[in-house]
Amino acid sequence: MPLEFKKLIAVIDAKKEIYKDFDEFMKSHYKDYAEKLLNITSYSSSEIIAKLGDIEYPGALPTKELDEKGLVIQFKTDFSNHREARKWACKVLSNVELCASDGSQIYPSKDMSIPLGLVNVSWFYNNHNGKYEKDSSLELLTPNELFDPEDTGMPSNSAVDAIRFECECEALKKNILAHKGTFAIFDGSLLVSFATRLPAEHREKHIRAMLDLLYSSWISQSPVIGYIDVSYARDIAKMLSNLFSEEVEKRVFDAGLVNHILKNWGDRTCCFTCRRKGIVDKYENEKDENEEDDKKEKEKRKDVEIAFFYMRVNSERPVRVEFPSWALHLSDKIADVILAECIVGNGYPHILRVVHDSACITNEDKEKFLRMFQKFQQKENIEMQISRKRISKY
Repeated sequence: MPLEFKKLIAVIDAKKEIYKDFDEFMKSHYKDYAEKLLNITSYSSSEIIAKLGDIEYPGALPTKELDEKGLVIQFKTDFSNHREARKWACKVLSNVELCASDGSQIYPSKDMSIPLGLVNVSWFYNNHNGKYEKDSSLELLTPNELFDPEDTGMPSNSAVDAIRFECECEALKKNILAHKGTFAIFDGSLLVSFATRLPAEHREKHIRAMLDLLYSSWISQSPVIGYIDVSYARDIAKMLSNLFSEEVEKRVFDAGLVNHILKNWGDRTCCFTCRRKGIVDKYENEKDENEEDDKKEKEKRKDVEIAFFYMRVNSERPVRVEFPSWALHLSDKIADVILAECIVGNGYPHILRVVHDSACITNEDKEKFLRMFQKFQQKENIEMQISRKRISKY
């Protein structure tokens, strides 16, 4: 039965004051903390780092960009129209090799007695000089790969997510090793904090895959750039809390905070390094455990510290951009590349749109896949029970 919209309007209207109060509450808090953030410019980056020196996980630490360029770095190119903006974007991208990957998946269904999952990962490489490469890969997940490692007796969606994540990272890794100096754009955070909540086996897969990608980024000098369209990170908020010795409202997020100081399109914050509790130490511990005793091998390993900034690329809240700290000297170029991609993609990186569209598994694709597997099961005389609800859809 469809929603009755008259009733829906009534229930929304009945609680409008609650939403208005919440909106005013958050606006007030964001304004207060934005003023505190602006106050950090009265300190140098080294002074702030010294003040936070006794705190193991202060949230974030400013880089030298704070001293050299200020907290807000303005985009100083003016465009009269979108045509001029696209011309600038094409000029920026003409000298940059880019790659990206994205994936989609089919989770195991309770309607089928045999657990099966599917991962489709697409990748795209473009040197912006007429050469590009585009391909995809499929991974069929068997029952052995799908059952929950914590032995709940049920197939696990997180197993599918872990394989998808590994495949996305591997696709980027292959591209940057084949095309050194390429800028690799990753759809999401390089910090994979969500992995801390996963079963140990799946958590380690995420962390290991990201560390391998970051290591490949270092040895090929190809910056991996994490693009977070809607970020709920609180690293800067945590830094302010520690710097001014007062608790920051837990519903205050960095993106909303910098929204008050990044007034114009193209503006960005200076770079910070992430010092977040939980994932940073897991990265460093994992790195240490996997380092070999050979001295030369250890010298090749680079710190897995992640730097980030926020930038206004559309009319919504600023986006978060992450990259390994070894690439801090490329921060202006990284900002220009992301901005150029967002111009071409109308507010979202064009290359991420391309790989997303290529990787997307539609509902029609899913039904075709399940019908194909059913035919395979019948042909091979493999016993499989399918719910009547599922059969009724065929």
